[in-house]
Amino acid sequence: MGEVNTIKIESRGKTGTGAARALRNASLVPAIVYGEGKSPQAVSVHLCDIEKELRAKGILTRIFNLDAGEQSNQKALIKDIQFHPVTDKPIHVDFVRVTAGRKVNVKIPLRFVNDNKSPAIKQGGVLNIIDHMLDVSCDVGSVVDYIDIDLSGLNFHDTIKIKDVSFPAGVNVSRYESDHTVATIVVPSSVRSEVSDKEGASAAEATAGQAQSAGASTEPAGRQTSKS
Repeated sequence: MGEVNTIKIESRGKTGTGAARALRNASLVPAIVYGEGKSPQAVSVHLCDIEKELRAKGILTRIFNLDAGEQSNQKALIKDIQFHPVTDKPIHVDFVRVTAGRKVNVKIPLRFVNDNKSPAIKQGGVLNIIDHMLDVSCDVGSVVDYIDIDLSGLNFHDTIKIKDVSFPAGVNVSRYESDHTVATIVVPSSVRSEVSDKEGASAAEATAGQAQSAGASTEPAGRQTSKS
């Protein structure tokens, strides 16, 4: 678990569309804090605080200290963020309480490394990523910012499956079968076209060579004049 950042929260007495709109007009974001067997708590957070955290990677895998002023602080993960469909600004945040020693289910981003050591990618191959994040279960203290996937030695048409992923200690995959495909190395159309052109040229040369050989073998031999 990395550094624990603090986000200030304020309790909000009113809920509903009108109250939420009023908060957003005041540059606040409506939020809810739930989990750990406690009652859900309607709160608000400053828009600038959430936008600051969004600029850093791995917001959904970081533990936050929720500072409620005179009330007792609580640790939480951000479970979900809703965004405005036009402005793309955060309009609601879900926090889930966490306690040391407890298991949590989180989505951890994947980071693909050593692409310069993949023969296929060096030849123009494309990494087709099927899963950018994986659902995992781990202890609160084992939450990591990302899971590395090594691309070294991968060739065209190679696949990366769950069983090929090296998970950090204490991190277990939640809902995938071992043969679930995470990513593949595919041949781009430009490379396929180039290969087809080369194969076509080679085939044409072979055909021409065969035709020349056949022509030479069927050419009539010169007549010999017999002496009388």
